[in-house]
Amino acid sequence: NLISVNTNDALEAVRTQMAPKLSAHNDRTLLDGALFERIRALYDQRHDLDLNPESLRLVERYHTRFVRAGAMLSDGDKERLRALNAELAELGATFSQNVLKEVNDLAVVVDSRQELRGLSDNAVAVAEQAAMARGLADKYVIALRNTSGQPPLASLENRALRQRIYETSLSRGSRGGDFDNRAVVARLMKVRAERAQLLEYPDHAAYVLENQTALTSEAVNRRLAELAPPAVVNAQREAADLQALIDAE
Repeated sequence: NLISVNTNDALEAVRTQMAPKLSAHNDRTLLDGALFERIRALYDQRHDLDLNPESLRLVERYHTRFVRAGAMLSDGDKERLRALNAELAELGATFSQNVLKEVNDLAVVVDSRQELRGLSDNAVAVAEQAAMARGLADKYVIALRNTSGQPPLASLENRALRQRIYETSLSRGSRGGDFDNRAVVARLMKVRAERAQLLEYPDHAAYVLENQTALTSEAVNRRLAELAPPAVVNAQREAADLQALIDAE
């Protein structure tokens, strides 16, 4: 919780160290055979226990949680699952750290105040302070946010600068260097796929969606197919409006 709102190098080091340990701790509970037998005993006789609806739901949810976590696997498969879960925890921590470091590393340097037309005086002052913090005299730095759209794009009048910010933002995590996440994502996909097959699911999507409202990837794809045509029409209409504004200016 702390790392998500106010992190630093020391906390990130702790996170890297603790992520696989927390994963192992979770597995020790969910893969405990004796504990699962107690849960399964309640589950098997749940309709004979005179449970109220809330308690019945609780028993069923705990049973589902343990089964999805691998409680019914063989001892050998449980060991493999523990290893996969530990690697997923490490990869997840690495991915998040790369995202943060990449955002901090990819600030856009601006040479003149004139290029910042459209920004408020306060925003310009922040950009100037950011440049000074990086040792860049007489410069301005626009820091990126970890969002799809960068806030200054809505205000800046300089189209070339908007393009620089936009393209820099899009390059995050895939431009090479120490914080490139492509190899991390590729490995995450492979480990998730192996875990899903170990748990007897066809793929990771089936594993995740079974416990959510959509239930199946087929349902998700049907909904996306319904949304795509009107979304494309809307995007084309907005593109025409934007082009008309560009032509007018």
